[in-house]
Amino acid sequence: MSNETLFIDSVSSESVLIFFQIGRIFTFLCTIFGLFGNISLIFVLYHTASSRRVTYELLIICITVFNSIRLLSAIYYYVIHANFIPLNYKTHAIYIIISRYSHFVANWLKVLVAIERFVTIKYWVVSRHQYRKLNQQKKRRIIILIFIILVCGLLNHHPNFIHGRFISVNIDPRRLLIVPKVNLNFYYGENIFNGALFTIISYTFIDDAIPISILFISNGCLLYSLHHLPSITRQKINESIWILTFLTFFSIFLIPRSILVLFHLYVDRKYVDDTKLAIAFHLLQGK
Repeated sequence: MSNETLFIDSVSSESVLIFFQIGRIFTFLCTIFGLFGNISLIFVLYHTASSRRVTYELLIICITVFNSIRLLSAIYYYVIHANFIPLNYKTHAIYIIISRYSHFVANWLKVLVAIERFVTIKYWVVSRHQYRKLNQQKKRRIIILIFIILVCGLLNHHPNFIHGRFISVNIDPRRLLIVPKVNLNFYYGENIFNGALFTIISYTFIDDAIPISILFISNGCLLYSLHHLPSITRQKINESIWILTFLTFFSIFLIPRSILVLFHLYVDRKYVDDTKLAIAFHLLQGK
C-alpha cells in the first residue's frame, strides 16, 4: 500500500472520529432539550385541557411520547458504542425496533392530527350541542385510529423481530457504525427475503416519504382554510395548525437518514464513499 493511500485512510479515520464525537454530543444535547420540551408540553396540555380540544391534546401527547422514545433510542445507540451494553443481535434488534417503531408511529400520528384539524374546522360552526356530540364521536374514532396505527407499526416492522435476518453484528472501526451482517439466504415463507426492497418500502416510503408528503399537502390545505374562517375562529385554531406545521418541517430531516440505511446495508462499498457515509450518519443520528 502506498504512503498516499495510508495518508488518505488516516485522514478519513480522523474525520469520521471528529464527526462521531460531534454527532454524539449533538445527540445528547438534542435528547436533553427534546425530552425537556416534550415533558413541558405534556405538563402544559394536562393543565390546560379543554373538552373541545381533547382529541387534539391526546394526539399531541402521544406524539411527544413516541418522539421521546425515538430520542432515547439514539442515546441507547451510543451506550452500545461505549460498551456499557454488550453489542449482540438482541441489543441491536432492540435499538432497531424501538427506533423504527417510534419513528413510524410518530409520523403517522402527525397525519392523524392533520385529519383531526380538518374535521375540527369543518364542524366548528355547528351549534354547541351538536359540536359536543360530534366531539365525543371524534374522540372514540381517534382512539380507534391510534390503536390501528400502533398495530400497523408492528406489522410494518415485524421482520426486525426475526433473528435469522442477520448473521452477526459488529462495529465497523473505519466508519464507527454498528454494522449488521445481512443474511442473504434468509427465507421469508417460501421466498428469499429481499432486505433492500423491505428497507425501501418500509423505512423510506411507509415510515417517512408517504406520511410527510401527506403532511405537507395537509398543512397547505389547512393554512389555506384558515384564511376563510371568521377571525375569532381563526385565532382559536391558528396555534394548533402552526404547531403541526412545525412538526411537519422538523420531520423532513428524517428522510435522508432512512435513505442512508439502504446504502449502509445493501449498496456495495465500492460504490459508496465510506467516510462521507459515516459522517452523514453521525450528523443525522440525533434527528
